[in-house]
Amino acid sequence: DNYVAYVWADIPGYSKFGTYNGNSSDDGPFVNLGFRPAWLIVKRSNSSSTNWTILDNKRDPDNVVNTRLFSNSNML
Repeated sequence: DNYVAYVWADIPGYSKFGTYNGNSSDDGPFVNLGFRPAWLIVKRSNSSSTNWTILDNKRDPDNVVNTRLFSNSNML
């Protein structure tokens, strides 16, 4: 069998991994990472039909970041 594994670890000031509970509001919740991430990937855990959403600071360097990539789709 062939396998692919992506393995990450928290490195203070560089990378952070975990979960959060959203509240369907543009103004919350705030998740303090201790740094401004250059790259963020999120996925709803209660729906298999939603996209993996990637946000980054290269294509959209200012707050609020609205430019998104969907890693499991050909949509922009």
